[in-house]
Amino acid sequence: MAIAYQHVSTEFELPTSINPNLDENIDKIITVAMAKSANDRYQSAELMLADIRRAMRGIDVTTKIRRIIPRRNYLVLGGAVAALITIILLGLTSFNSQAPVQSMQIPNVVGLTQSAAEELLKGYTINLQRAQDSRIPLNRVSSQLPLAASRAPKGSSITLTISDGPGDTTVPTTIVGLSLEEARSALSAAGLLITKIVPVDSNSRTGIVLKITPDAGSIIKAGGGVLLEIASGSLKIPSLINLSGIEAQTILTQAGFLVREIIAYDETVELGVVLAQAPSAGTTQIIGSDVTITVNRAP
Repeated sequence: MAIAYQHVSTEFELPTSINPNLDENIDKIITVAMAKSANDRYQSAELMLADIRRAMRGIDVTTKIRRIIPRRNYLVLGGAVAALITIILLGLTSFNSQAPVQSMQIPNVVGLTQSAAEELLKGYTINLQRAQDSRIPLNRVSSQLPLAASRAPKGSSITLTISDGPGDTTVPTTIVGLSLEEARSALSAAGLLITKIVPVDSNSRTGIVLKITPDAGSIIKAGGGVLLEIASGSLKIPSLINLSGIEAQTILTQAGFLVREIIAYDETVELGVVLAQAPSAGTTQIIGSDVTITVNRAP
C-alpha cells in the first residue's frame, strides 16, 4: 500500500539530478510520460515519439498536451510509455557523448590467490606480472594497480603482481652494537625475523647486540630468522594490566622483552585492554625474555 501511495502522490526524482550530464529534454519527456493524471500525459505514442526525435536532434522540447484519448486506451498507453521510457534512456544516452561511464570501486585482492582475485575482479581486464616479495606467500597477489578502493569503469585494465616467494636478502652489517629494538627494526627492514635471543655475560651496556648468526653480510632467504647474542642484564617487568594492547607492546619492546599476545574476552572490560600478564608485574627477568599479555578482544 505504501508503494502504491507513492505512485499516486510522490514526485519522482528527475534523471538529471542523478546524472547532471544528461540532456534536460529527458526530464521534460519523462515528466509528461509519468504525470500523475492521465490527462496530463502524452495522449498518443506519436506525440511522445515526436518529442524524442526533437531531443535527439538537439531541439528544445516544449511539450503540450493536445488531445484526450478515451479511458479504454490508458492501459495500452501505459505499456507504450514504459517501453518508450527505456528507449529514451538508451537512445539519448548514446547520443550524449558527455555521459560518463559508471565507475566501480576496485576491491582489495592483495594476499589472495590468483583465481580468487580474478573472481573478485570479473569484468575488468587483468594483466599479470610476477615478482619476489618477502611479505607475501608464493603464488598470491602481492600488489595491484590501480590501488584498492580506487574507482575505475568496468572493462578497464588492472595489473596484478603475483608473488614468486621471498627471494634472498642480506644480513645487515650494522646490527652488532645496536640495542635490541634498533636491531629488530633493521632486521625487519631487511625482511628478517629474530628467532632466538641469547643473553651473554659482558662488560657492554645491557641489551646491546654482541653477535648475530648467520654472520653479517651473509645471503639468506628473506623471511628467515637470525639468532642474536646480547649483553645480559635483568629488568623488572612493568605493570601492564588495564593498558591498551598497543601500549603494553610498546613498553615491553622498548625495554628489550619479546612480546607474546593471546586473546580472551571479558564483556565487563573495554575492548583492546590488557586483562592479564605473565610473568606478573615486578618480576625480574633477563632482557630478551618472553612476556605474555592477554588482550580483551570480542569473539
